[in-house]
Amino acid sequence: VNGTPVSFDGGTKPFADSLATEVDFHLAGIDIPRYLAYIPNPTGLTLVSALLDVDMRLTYQAAPATHLSLAGTLVLRDAEIMDGEKNRYLRLPQFSVVLSDSDLLRKEIILDEIVIDAPQIDLIRLSDERILPFALLGQPESDPADEAGSEPPSTDPLRLTINRFSLKGGELTFLDQALDTPAAIALRQIELSVEDFSTLPDSPAELSASWVVNRTGQVSGQGTMTLEPFQVSTHLDVKALQLADFQSYVSEYTHVLVAGGSYFLQGDLDYSASGDESALRFVGQSGIDGLQTTDSLNGESLLKWGRLHLSRIDVAASPLKIAVEEISLRDMDAQVLIGEDGSLNWAALVRDGEDQHEPVTQDTEAPS
Repeated sequence: VNGTPVSFDGGTKPFADSLATEVDFHLAGIDIPRYLAYIPNPTGLTLVSALLDVDMRLTYQAAPATHLSLAGTLVLRDAEIMDGEKNRYLRLPQFSVVLSDSDLLRKEIILDEIVIDAPQIDLIRLSDERILPFALLGQPESDPADEAGSEPPSTDPLRLTINRFSLKGGELTFLDQALDTPAAIALRQIELSVEDFSTLPDSPAELSASWVVNRTGQVSGQGTMTLEPFQVSTHLDVKALQLADFQSYVSEYTHVLVAGGSYFLQGDLDYSASGDESALRFVGQSGIDGLQTTDSLNGESLLKWGRLHLSRIDVAASPLKIAVEEISLRDMDAQVLIGEDGSLNWAALVRDGEDQHEPVTQDTEAPS
């Protein structure tokens, strides 16, 4: 069909009490954008390319119990989304789903495996603070008549199980043009793994994630997640997060130039939510190594240290609690200058609304 190989085969037992029927269908390389051309597109986004492979089996039987099941594999390949100016927001080499024998009549879906290979996502915050590509999505129009006649939610919700989910080699870049000096943040080598996920109550899933922030920052986490009630417990590890990468945000409010410094954090994070109540707690340690700051107006040194270390941190919300058992500061040097008029050099570091922002010297292009 339009160059796509399509095949169907199967069998049935029309005279048996079970009426057992199987249908296999195979489609290779369905050109999705070709068929989307027949559907109105209210957005400013275009699916430039995407191929779909389908290898599924539909099974039905009437006795001893009615059963309708679907199993097989779906593979989306070479997907790419752009806007009208050819700006690319998504590139997805491959997305595959392996569907185990799922009972559709009982609203039971079992996904044996989901694999997302090397996705690339680009986000842009514009000067008016809209974020692309989300700002290009059309807003659905609500029909009051439909809302008035809407049916109550089903008391038999969908039961979804995902045995294994993995995202490999992902990249996300964020360009913030709402600042006086645009900032670029890049997350690379994104890895995400989830096992034994289920929408059934009290069903914990194992999860792990890691990524690199710009050139040197490393973030990783490993723990468990339960959807109902919602709970997340994970061990976090943040290493070598360079403060200079966020200079553009510092310059929005101060005349401080961050010439050096790396942030670290290790500890356990727990979050739970039920109804209108939620609880958040972090227990661990954090700090900044090798901080160096200067006055961006005259280049004079302001504050530097070898290491700031906060140990045995205990932070909780609802109610708010902040406890730090030990704070250590090593090799600190602070330059406090008093001018002839009695003014302090630190007093002029905070910007007011009439400040003209000087260019920031750090490179704001997405790190390679």
